[in-house]
Amino acid sequence: MGGTDANDRTDPPLPWERDDPVLRVETPEQVEILLPLAPLGTRLLAALVDYAFLAALNLLAFLIIAVLFLTGSGNGEIYWILLATASTLSFLFNIFYFVGFELRGEGQTPGKKLMRIRTVLTTGQGVTPGASMIRNLARVVDNFPILWIVPVLDVSNRRLGDFAAGTLVVNLAPATRPLPRFALGDSYAALGDKRFLLTGELYSQLTGEDYNLLEFFFTESRKVTSQRKRNTLARAIAEKYLRRLELQPQAEAIIENPYRFLQELYLFLRDRYSKRGF
Repeated sequence: MGGTDANDRTDPPLPWERDDPVLRVETPEQVEILLPLAPLGTRLLAALVDYAFLAALNLLAFLIIAVLFLTGSGNGEIYWILLATASTLSFLFNIFYFVGFELRGEGQTPGKKLMRIRTVLTTGQGVTPGASMIRNLARVVDNFPILWIVPVLDVSNRRLGDFAAGTLVVNLAPATRPLPRFALGDSYAALGDKRFLLTGELYSQLTGEDYNLLEFFFTESRKVTSQRKRNTLARAIAEKYLRRLELQPQAEAIIENPYRFLQELYLFLRDRYSKRGF
């Protein structure tokens, strides 16, 4: 009597047997980036960190109210007014804690930063103010225990707030992943032979996604054995940035040496992003 190999099963896997899904994103530069979705356990640990921090702040606020009441006149009406005000402010703070950190921290709260995960739109783009507000207001509903089953059953580990806002939580690149290294150096600021003029004004037009894209390009392009194909891809990406960043005065030099341009642009972004852990 022969056994059945697990790989031969045709029935769908149980939630805890699934491989972590991957979000495939094609950038405007027509480069596909794979973003592994954050496991449910990692998301829970990040949430515990954030809620522990919030609980400490809420406790401090109510302790201050208690002290004010006990050291004051003992007027019950004033106490209830203080309590109602504190409760309202606590609710708003609990919501805007997540919204504020997600918008200012490239989709990361302190808990997510610790666990090296971040919130993005289902398109792979950074989370928007509207999407962040929707997904975090939905926490009021998501925190009902009966609804904790939703991310367990969903292949992408989404809660109701993620469905409503069109968001996902993805893993960051491992901290141990080696950064691309070039013969010309490891920093644009320290680069003596700058062939392209990249000023700080460009930072407003560039984001962490651009840094990730270029890092992905230089990591993966080394696997392309054809020099012609590698140059063709580099030229296509460089031309996109040429138009987007309005670098027409440098167009001839960029088209002539797109790979070097992308190297300098990557180092330019590394100077800003490599130490931020976004």
